[in-house]
Amino acid sequence: MSVAPSSQSHTSDLANAGVVLDTPYIARYFPGQSPSMMALSACTNGIPLSMPNPRFRYLELGCGNGLGIATLAASFPRGIFHAVDINPVHIDNGERLKEKAGLKNLFFHEADFSEVIGQRDIRPFDHISLHGVYSWVGEPTRRHIRQIIHELLKPGGTCNISYNTLPGWASFLPLRNLFVQAANRHFGTTAERIQKAYQSLRTMMENGFDYADAHPDAKAIFDELANKSLNYVAHEFFNDHWQPFSFSEVSNDFSNIGMYYCGNTKLDHNMGREPSSSKLRRYSDRLLSEDLRSIQRLEKHRSDTYLNCAEPPALEDLATSLAGLQLGALADASAINTYGPRPLDVENTLIINALQHQTLTLADLKALPALGGMSMDELAERIKLLIVQRWVSPFITAQTFNLPGKASASAQLQYGHELSKVLLGKTLFREGHVYLPAPATGLPIRLGFTTAVLLRATVEAGEDQAVVTAERLIAESGKTWVQNGVAVTDQTERLRALSEALPHFKSLWLPALIRSGVVHPE
Repeated sequence: MSVAPSSQSHTSDLANAGVVLDTPYIARYFPGQSPSMMALSACTNGIPLSMPNPRFRYLELGCGNGLGIATLAASFPRGIFHAVDINPVHIDNGERLKEKAGLKNLFFHEADFSEVIGQRDIRPFDHISLHGVYSWVGEPTRRHIRQIIHELLKPGGTCNISYNTLPGWASFLPLRNLFVQAANRHFGTTAERIQKAYQSLRTMMENGFDYADAHPDAKAIFDELANKSLNYVAHEFFNDHWQPFSFSEVSNDFSNIGMYYCGNTKLDHNMGREPSSSKLRRYSDRLLSEDLRSIQRLEKHRSDTYLNCAEPPALEDLATSLAGLQLGALADASAINTYGPRPLDVENTLIINALQHQTLTLADLKALPALGGMSMDELAERIKLLIVQRWVSPFITAQTFNLPGKASASAQLQYGHELSKVLLGKTLFREGHVYLPAPATGLPIRLGFTTAVLLRATVEAGEDQAVVTAERLIAESGKTWVQNGVAVTDQTERLRALSEALPHFKSLWLPALIRSGVVHPE
């Protein structure tokens, strides 16, 4: 793919479009952008989709600093990934990350979306994604986005779109407008103007402000901004054309180009089992129900999957829509019952036990004597819940797993991709968490700080030296490590806390990381 350069300055285009340029966006991975998650969101919502073919073409519109698409390119090494962004700073940051991680299947393009339209040498894509952008640009650019998807997404291809939603932002809109006006009265970069505006509005609220007092939910949103990165606030709220949408507005926009809603990548938001005679099985009524549920949840953000097809997709029962997935347990039942937030019940323990050595389909599980007494509908509902809880995952291909702890106890571990090593450096200590590429599932795994630093220490020094090495990494970083809301600054206390965390890491997290392909034994 190559994008013919425009004769105009991209910087000028940005300024004219009212897009924030002087403050880069945050560098994050967003789970809904994975092709595996797109398929899974459809399957858990009654629309059967296959897990992605490892050889696919992927396009991200508005890639930011490139961390998200880099994580996907590392998770799908046989896929081809293209990323477009108009901000040259974002593209430069993405190129540097690509070089550090040795990603040969990732290509960045500095371009306006209008420059992508009508390019005859661009081959179609299997998957397209865009995070946030639809809410940050004006209608002319949104039309360009829809035209790109219409022209370049293959039939049967999927698109992930995340955007700000009206129900959760409605009461905040007057405060947002006031916030922007206050910032525009100051000089400096966008980040500097945001800081000054926030201080002005904070003083006003402390002295009494009737609207904030009458709308505590709006005031709560404003208070949350104090803990957000200025880079995040700048792009989420200060683009000139910032606009939250209702679910129906976006679904109507996409249905006009032959794209139909399949599911929410927040899997617990997808609809559960419905009787076969339910009127909600009709696509139009399911959309109405989705709009109502979005309002009831006061949603601020959505991350939705759309399918390129000639007509609305058929809606199936959950058992049918999950039937094609290769399912595997990410942890063992004994570890979940010991270290998880709550023990498994008897039936879920049987399911996890059946999936801990190899992947199986729903039909394979139903055929097992221990699960034969369970109806297919109940089994499907339990599998969905276990997927939402992240104890079970679909895998791209059939897998056989090592016995619990066998691989990690006897062999040095290696990262599944060089990107993991990169991310467990500065990114981890800056963000306090990290998503690592998972080639076996295509669903990158989020690790909190303690788990991530223990993983890095285990890979670098081995299991026996993991605690000492993790403590040294924390000390050298200068980061204040907070456990249960308390800063742990003393070396002895850090060693004690890490020693207490190690069994949890070894029993619950390490099997999941090995099975997902994040790490593997030498």
